[in-house]
Amino acid sequence: MSRISNDAETIKALYEDSELTPEEIAESLGVHPSVVRLVLKGSSEKYTATDAKADVTDAEFEAVKEATKQIAFDKDQAAFLRAQMLKFLWNEKKGRNDAKVGQVAANMNILILNEKLSSVVSRKQAALESPAQPIELPAQP
Repeated sequence: MSRISNDAETIKALYEDSELTPEEIAESLGVHPSVVRLVLKGSSEKYTATDAKADVTDAEFEAVKEATKQIAFDKDQAAFLRAQMLKFLWNEKKGRNDAKVGQVAANMNILILNEKLSSVVSRKQAALESPAQPIELPAQP
């Protein structure tokens, strides 16, 4: 079994067998809660039977998509991983991912996605905390 599926299986087992919340799992594994929820959405019937849609906010999903884009266009990443991310983005645009989210989540490198997602979240937070700089426009004649 690959490292990728080991991570997904660990998350699923912690949720279903240990009855930890996604936040508790994220904290124990050192990953972003959105990554845990994405994996659970694609691999755990118990999780999808609950009101899982309320667990992932639109802002969190947009951050996941941004992290996915970073992986997809990062030439340092493995070709198969980039292809998976591009396929995910294409299917998301076409509205096909609800049926395919399990395939993507099961094959996603959780550690890489977490790293990119953390980067997106920290850059967004820094942008929100920095004072707005005025934009100088040229004078009208």
